[in-house]
Amino acid sequence: MLEQAQAIKCVFAQDKSRRTLPQLTWQDISVLESVNKALKPVVDFTDILSGENYVTVSSLLPMLAHLEGVLLEESDDDSEMTADLKRVILEQMEDRYVDDTI
Repeated sequence: MLEQAQAIKCVFAQDKSRRTLPQLTWQDISVLESVNKALKPVVDFTDILSGENYVTVSSLLPMLAHLEGVLLEESDDDSEMTADLKRVILEQMEDRYVDDTI
């Protein structure tokens, strides 16, 4: 949504029969940016796996390790919300994939 904000505004501006979108505050935009930053690696991971006809463990385990070890690692420029979301995603993954079992 953030990437398409200008296009959405143009569509609503052209269609006078529709009500306008509610104005997002800077806090709303900050939340959306944090969620987007935390979930982007997961979306990419899901897209790659869903594009495969047959997902094998030999491809899944390295991808999970990369996701856990690199993509969801907290960085200094992460907001507090982004860091919290990454932690929760990692905790959920650890609960699901304990002892490298799938």
